[in-house]
Amino acid sequence: MTIQTSDRAALARAALHRTRLFADWPEEVLDALCAAGIMQRYRKGQSVVRQGDPPSGLWLITEGSLVNSRALHSGRRIVFEHLLPGQITGVLPVLDGLPAVFDVTVKDRAAALFIPRDAFIAVIRDDPRLLMRIVEFLCRRTRLDYENIQMKVVNSTRVQLVKIILYLARGPGLPGPEFEVPVGVSQDDVADMMGVTRQTVNKEMMPLLRAGILAWRYRRIYILDAKRLFDIAEAEGRLPPEMNDVIFHKPKGAFRATD
Repeated sequence: MTIQTSDRAALARAALHRTRLFADWPEEVLDALCAAGIMQRYRKGQSVVRQGDPPSGLWLITEGSLVNSRALHSGRRIVFEHLLPGQITGVLPVLDGLPAVFDVTVKDRAAALFIPRDAFIAVIRDDPRLLMRIVEFLCRRTRLDYENIQMKVVNSTRVQLVKIILYLARGPGLPGPEFEVPVGVSQDDVADMMGVTRQTVNKEMMPLLRAGILAWRYRRIYILDAKRLFDIAEAEGRLPPEMNDVIFHKPKGAFRATD
């Protein structure tokens, strides 16, 4: 559903400024993207893109959460990413012209700024500065992908669970002694991200709950002791120094993680 409001341009500009990739782009470029962009709302469970769809554009999440996933032959679904406000999906198809990589669905209700592919390519094609910003963006995502691959190969299930919780908590920082992870997830959701069963997640989660490191209330995870959680995450190898910054900090109000 398209957002019908006289403030559409203001909402679009706010979405662009909040997104790390676009936060420092020239104002005239943002004007062009705002003019081409369409603010849309989605209902819970709605399909935004299906794997294999032709490339159409970018989605910048402004409210709620979208999920990048793929269906497996077994009937299960593997979840690659829970996308929060300030993040983007659809970048690779827009750049390489190949079909969509993931199924993109709505976790709960959500809103996003859609930028058509032609409009995006038009503003970046002849500007080396913007092309370099996109290269940097892709490098950040690739580094996180490498960390994820290493985690799956090297780390125990317990450490994988902790790292995923820390990743879901990225962005807003730790404002107080008790921090609510901004994505509402069930044990099934976490299991789909880890590629294990819900029973396995529950088994690994219980000691963290009993130790007072985490709490789980109404499909929400609360970090009660971030230091002890980081200690577990690094028990089988220290995180790269920049990863703490990537997980918990955002410069100038822009989301900071995988954009």
